[in-house]
Amino acid sequence: RITIKNPFVKSTSSTSLNLAGSQGATQSKSFDATTVYTRIVSSVIKAMGVDESDRADKMAKDIMTRIESETRGKRAGIPFSSHQSAVETIMGECNNFMEYQDEYKRTVIVQRLARRFVTRRRAKRYREGAYRDRNAIFQVIMKSEQTYIQNLNTMIKNYLIPLRSHANSRHFGAAVISSKELEHIFSNVEEIARVHADILKSFQELADKEWPFLRGIGEVFLSKASALAVYGEYLSNFKTAQGTLNRLLKEAKFSQVYDKLSAEGNDPGLISLISIPLNQIGHYSMQLARLVKVTPPHMADHYALESAATIMTDTYNLITQAITNSSDKADLLEIQKRFVDGSLPPGFDVLSKTILTKGPINIIVQHHKKQRRMEYYYYLFSDVLLLCKPHRLQYKVKETVYLKDCDLEVDSLAVAKLCGQNSILMTDITFTNPFIITPAPKTPILILSIQDPQGRDALITPLQNILNVLHPNTKVFGVQLVDLIRRDAGDNPASLEFPGVPLVVARMVLRLLDLLDTDGIFRISCKQQDLTALKDDLELASAAGPLTTSNLDAIMSKYEVHVIANGLKTLMRDLPEPLVPFSLYDSMMSCADMVADFERTHHITEIVKEKLPPGHKETLRFIMRFLNRVAQHAKQNRMTSSNLATVFGPNIIRPYVYTIETTLSIPKANIVVEEMISHHDTMF
Repeated sequence: RITIKNPFVKSTSSTSLNLAGSQGATQSKSFDATTVYTRIVSSVIKAMGVDESDRADKMAKDIMTRIESETRGKRAGIPFSSHQSAVETIMGECNNFMEYQDEYKRTVIVQRLARRFVTRRRAKRYREGAYRDRNAIFQVIMKSEQTYIQNLNTMIKNYLIPLRSHANSRHFGAAVISSKELEHIFSNVEEIARVHADILKSFQELADKEWPFLRGIGEVFLSKASALAVYGEYLSNFKTAQGTLNRLLKEAKFSQVYDKLSAEGNDPGLISLISIPLNQIGHYSMQLARLVKVTPPHMADHYALESAATIMTDTYNLITQAITNSSDKADLLEIQKRFVDGSLPPGFDVLSKTILTKGPINIIVQHHKKQRRMEYYYYLFSDVLLLCKPHRLQYKVKETVYLKDCDLEVDSLAVAKLCGQNSILMTDITFTNPFIITPAPKTPILILSIQDPQGRDALITPLQNILNVLHPNTKVFGVQLVDLIRRDAGDNPASLEFPGVPLVVARMVLRLLDLLDTDGIFRISCKQQDLTALKDDLELASAAGPLTTSNLDAIMSKYEVHVIANGLKTLMRDLPEPLVPFSLYDSMMSCADMVADFERTHHITEIVKEKLPPGHKETLRFIMRFLNRVAQHAKQNRMTSSNLATVFGPNIIRPYVYTIETTLSIPKANIVVEEMISHHDTMF
């Protein structure tokens, strides 16, 4: 702090003015007003940034000389008190400035301490909380994305670009590779590389902006989800790519070029590289599931992460299924070659079927009024069972069992009873765990056996699952909505407790209405064994007779809230035709694309009121009204209308056939369902 002494105050001791260390002030013995003003001006000039002391003094003297020349003759009349007042004013301003500087310095110290405290507290929260685990997973995602892009660029740089130069060129008089073959092998890999470069850029921007307290990871995935539809083309072409590449590698001219490129590139090889894109979505799915697990429900991006994880998991499952189907097509071609010409039923197209399982099987046949055990081979498709007799190196179809008409009996006592009723004696025939198929009503039964227990289960389990779907008379899950309503109300849906709503749906909802404040009522999963037990109880009750309010309430009372909530979601998901029928899927998706809220709500309302079948409309209205009630308790259960739409959207609105494009459009279904929840009172 600088203390300025007033030179105009009389004192017995010598005084001096020292501003900013002015040497001239300490050396001069003159204390007239001009000298003081000159020193003050010099100090001000130095404070403004003039470093050289001599230069500052000279500038101050020049200024004072100019002032003196302009005020010559006037200054003589200025009294001593005026000079004293001027210097005191200067001293007062300087002291005020220094006091302000002191206050500013103390403020800076306090702010520094506060920032240090906040930083330490955040660092402690980072060390002890979820951010550390989230950041570690995010780093894995980033590193994986960088490696993936590097592999894509390797494929493009080391193989696609060089082979493109060879396309349609001549090598010893023959084309090395054609443009069409090049397209078959690489498909749209360049477009995939561009999409992932953009995704990586978004990851890097998020890290630069939010690190280390990352927020918005789920939003990045959701915003880029639609771009991942490029995988649809690559996936559909994958088997062709493999086949084309394997065929070309058997040709000496292409193989020579390929070996050269592979040696120069020092990479895993094109055969491995073209398979890499099939696994990236699966990696996203796995890492997002880990992020959901370590992200507390109260964090802002928890639901976005859940949505992104669901979309990526469904997309990866679709990719896996599509690859399996491609392999199945190849298997079906081989199966078709195994049948003797003309032995298949008229109009039977093997390539249009879905093969579930196949294997050896024993069958009892009548031979000269006796029963004989014959070794057959079976093929179980999704709608038919073929029983074939070996014929040289092929199979000849002997029995065609259409599953929609048949019955299955696996209980040993029931099998023995049926055999007795059909005058079939099994005393001389050694069968292990026989089972009976009745191909159609009033037709001879087929007694079958598979010696290997695992082989037996491989046929019985899928066969029972198919028959459960095809014969829904006593089923609760996986049954058409109209069948549930008809079973409960006959020809009078208005007689139901809630007209047009299946009784099991109504009782589940009424049970949940008493528990709306439960945290995460539809978000928290239950144990799979508990959900299975609930489903089994409902199926057994339905098999014993018509479902009633009393037996349904008794079943519901046995399970905690999250089991019933998951049961309701499963019931909606397992409907063969969803609440919003397949025929209205495209119309609903187009509504989600509308920008204006009023326009979107208006078009959804039109579809609901004019195009929904009666049973679907009444049940959908009932569910939406219930979900609106759940959302009203969001402060307690943390389930907003947006969260509920994320949970129920894919179960209520889904396409007839899933593709990568439709799977990545799940957020659109959520938008529509959220509108229904928020505006249920005017839509229905």
